[in-house]
Amino acid sequence: MFWVRKRRGSQAKTTVEAPPNALPVLQADELLTPRDRAVQAIKRLVSVPDAHFNELYRPALEQFAVFVQQLPASEAHHHARPGGLLDHTLEMVTGALSIRRGKLLPSGAEPEDIAAQADLWTYAVFSACLLHDLGKPATDLHVELFDARCRPVGLWRPWEGPMSARWYTARFVRQRDYELHAVAAPHLTHRILPSVGIAWLWSERGVLGSWLKAVHGDLAGAGELGGLVAEADRASTAADLGAGPGARFPGAASVPLHEKLLTGLRALFDRGDLPVNRRGAAAWRMGDDLWIVSKRCADALREHLQREGHQGIPTDNRRLFDELQQRGVLIPNGEKAIWKAQIAADDWTVTLTMLRLPTNRLWSDPHLMPDAFSGTIMPVQEEAEESPVSVTPPNAGAPAAPQSGTDPGRPGERIGDLAALTLDVLQSLAEPPAPAVNFGEPKSAMPPASPDDPGEQFLAWLRQGLRDGSLSMNTVQSRVHSVPEGLFVVSPGIFKDYVSKSGTQTEWGAVQKRFQKLRLHTKTPVREENVWKCAVTGARRRSTIRGYLLTDPAVLLDGQLPPPNPHLALIEV
Repeated sequence: MFWVRKRRGSQAKTTVEAPPNALPVLQADELLTPRDRAVQAIKRLVSVPDAHFNELYRPALEQFAVFVQQLPASEAHHHARPGGLLDHTLEMVTGALSIRRGKLLPSGAEPEDIAAQADLWTYAVFSACLLHDLGKPATDLHVELFDARCRPVGLWRPWEGPMSARWYTARFVRQRDYELHAVAAPHLTHRILPSVGIAWLWSERGVLGSWLKAVHGDLAGAGELGGLVAEADRASTAADLGAGPGARFPGAASVPLHEKLLTGLRALFDRGDLPVNRRGAAAWRMGDDLWIVSKRCADALREHLQREGHQGIPTDNRRLFDELQQRGVLIPNGEKAIWKAQIAADDWTVTLTMLRLPTNRLWSDPHLMPDAFSGTIMPVQEEAEESPVSVTPPNAGAPAAPQSGTDPGRPGERIGDLAALTLDVLQSLAEPPAPAVNFGEPKSAMPPASPDDPGEQFLAWLRQGLRDGSLSMNTVQSRVHSVPEGLFVVSPGIFKDYVSKSGTQTEWGAVQKRFQKLRLHTKTPVREENVWKCAVTGARRRSTIRGYLLTDPAVLLDGQLPPPNPHLALIEV
């Protein structure tokens, strides 16, 4: 882009080059005319007279467009293109309004109240979606402004109003807080909604309560309104990433699985969900390579993609690794995708099962890559897998010391890839399930699960899954195994499974704590700890897993308990 002017008294022209990657500051009609189809869809869905639409809806759409301009919705994830934030928001609005047409809000209210508040609830849905990501320009981006002669005039301050300049460039804040934009959004509401619209929302306390929580990012607390916003957000994200059926335009090539995996991994690292280069991290950068903990990253990646609406994501980690290896994304270890590597710093050392990726496959811009790890990473020979498991701790009477690779901030969770090793052991040795042994009548009857207690809800989910067969026992993928002492429930894996599969909004750590409050588990005899260790033995490999011991099978199985898994043995600590 160039700015051109003539000199006085001369036909010569002076050409001034615009800043690299600069975008022009546009007016509302310039931004919305190419998106008129979405605007007309919104007008049709809200079904109000033209005068009301022009007073309540159109000003909000125009002011939002002018405010966000052509900023992206994310750095390297969904709607990362110029104009992505505006596109994503309009998709959310139309999606949520479409769903709203099939709902009576608030549910359970008297018919006359539902009719009287119908238009107000529709405006609450519209405005909550419009404001959902409004805080991103203020918290996630540095926007530099330039005048008509392409001279820098400083950073944009969103809280002072729309951009007042001719050009702008944007870059994402490094190591930003990804939850902060939800907190910032309410402080910018008056820049978008007309005053008559804000006054209307404040006129009905029931609507206002849900709306305020939704705008503050508390979608779970916002009830049905929050559910509409969350569903529309997921649908727009999935459509942009090609996640769901029919999400892409006719004739477009589907997004290959390995591209979905790379996009998801990049998002997890950029958001800080997978920490880098520290003790207990999920990955370390050494030179041009990124070494990532295979099982931990695969589980987080699968949960992330499924939450965003992607379908057909393999449940077997080996399938994910094979896909990356076959596409040339991984640096192979001979013919295998998996490496064993020793990570060492000044005061700690840990050996993990890892994948090795060229760093530039995740970040094409070197400035976006993580810093280099200051320690060392050394591949380990296969013979290291034969090391035995220590069954009797040498200091059984002393407090447990953290193991290498254990994150002290996440009790009960072994950081690393021990679970992947265990999976390999069980896969090589698993036998068909033996017939169940009848232990007689249940010893105790469980009351109905309380809808307000995450621990009881988890227990009901686990009990139902084991009884109807949707959750397996004593198999490769199982989180529950029978041992001579009772039932061994693998932690924290079973709680993470519950959160990802049940649709609950509760964090898995909170579910685990509430489960412990039920006091159904037996503590270890020596140190009286909640979590037990269990040795997993096989012909070629040995490892340990952690979990809870339930000595009363009737808590989960109506007295039906398969024979003990011969490859598991409790370690008394």
